[in-house]
Formats: sequence, structure tokens, C-alpha cells
Amino acid sequence: TVGTLAVAPQLWAQGSSAAPVRIGYAIARTGPWAAGAQVSQEPNYLLWAEQVNAAGGLSVKGTKRPIELIGYDDRSETETCVRTYEKLMGSDKVDLILPPWGSNANFAVAPLANRFGYPMLAPTALSRRLIEMKLPYFFLMLQQPKPMCDALVDMLKANGAKSAAVLYTDELFGLENYAALKVAMQGSGINLVEE
Repeated sequence: TVGTLAVAPQLWAQGSSAAPVRIGYAIARTGPWAAGAQVSQEPNYLLWAEQVNAAGGLSVKGTKRPIELIGYDDRSETETCVRTYEKLMGSDKVDLILPPWGSNANFAVAPLANRFGYPMLAPTALSRRLIEMKLPYFFLMLQQPKPMCDALVDMLKANGAKSAAVLYTDELFGLENYAALKVAMQGSGINLVEE
């Protein structure tokens, strides 16, 4: 089964009469995506909820309400991630959702968030294809492959690099970035010795 983590809001435990704002997400706690998700994303969710609750809660129409996080382990599986978000938005009817970790998971969940009408800010997705989908409830927050790879090649040139080797993951994030890097490398004077 998918593991759950519910962070009980401090205010609720202290007898606040305001109902908590239930915020759900699925994120990799196990599997190959866990290294990135557990360093760069889930700890931020937990810290944010803790700090907001310590300050009295989230202001909703002038009333401070505690945050209750409902988090699941998506096991680094796109299918598990989609099923979990469908549960959170469909049967659990959480108030808000936070995004999963990684471009592939965001790509899979974005149409679902759009269908259920949940706004989703994505700080860990980087994909031209997600932009091309033009989903009104999905908002990418990272720079896209072309400007990032153009900047990387400019930095390499400024530092006198003559050759480079590239390793990439065979998934949406890696493939889009690799394609943008190959274009950026053209005419740069930097020899791509290994791909």
C-alpha cells in the first residue's frame, strides 16, 4: 500500500475552533526519485506547514486556519502518483494540492489537476511539453530547457571549456534538456566527446 504521512496542525491540537485546511500531495519517499524529492521538496512542504501553523495558521477569508498536510509515498511510480492524486482530489476532496517531484510525475498529474479544477504550482517540473499542453490550472515555475542550456554553454565557454561529456536520464526531463543542450552546443567550439 501507499504510505501516508499526516502532519497534524498544532492549532488543532490546541483546541482551535477553525477547521484545518487539508492539503494533499504524493511524493517519492522510496524509489529512484526519492533522493531528489526528499532533499529538495518534501522537507519544504513540512517546514512551510510548521511555520505557518506556528504563526497562527493560514489566513482564509480573514480566519486563521491550521494546515493539515496529507502526504503519500508515490514510490517513484507514475501510475501510483496519478492514482493517489485522483484519490486526493476525487474522493478525499482535499482543499488544495501540492505537486509531486519531477517532470514525469508533474506531466502525468497536470491534466488530472486541470480536470478536477485544482490549481497546481510546479517548482520541480521542467518541460516544454507541459507548456504546450496549455492547462489553465497548471503553472510551471522553473526556467525551461533552452534558456538553461544556453546559459550552461555560455558558462562553459566563459571558463574555457574545450570538450564536454553528457549523461542524461532517458525520461522527459533528461531528453528535453539533452535536446536543448545539443542545439546550444552547435557552433560553440566545445567538442561533445561522449553522449
